[in-house]
Amino acid sequence: MPSMHREVPMGTRVIVPAGYASVAELKGTVVGIASMHIIFSYIVLLDEPAPSEYGDLRAVTVPGPQLSGENGENWRLEPNQWGCV
Repeated sequence: MPSMHREVPMGTRVIVPAGYASVAELKGTVVGIASMHIIFSYIVLLDEPAPSEYGDLRAVTVPGPQLSGENGENWRLEPNQWGCV
């Protein structure tokens, strides 16, 4: 399937950017795919619940290009690579 980023492997430890579940960035583990299209969204199980107006969030969905690994890796493609995955 054409994509604007490489697939993020299941079980990967990632950093969720600030704003998705908290004012601060959070850490978690990729446990599933929430949607598949040009940009995949991934389900990230958080290491610690993040309080929200709806109660504590234990997982969030995040677009693949927004995720980064704990060691600085990312799965973004350069614009000239889009659709080549």
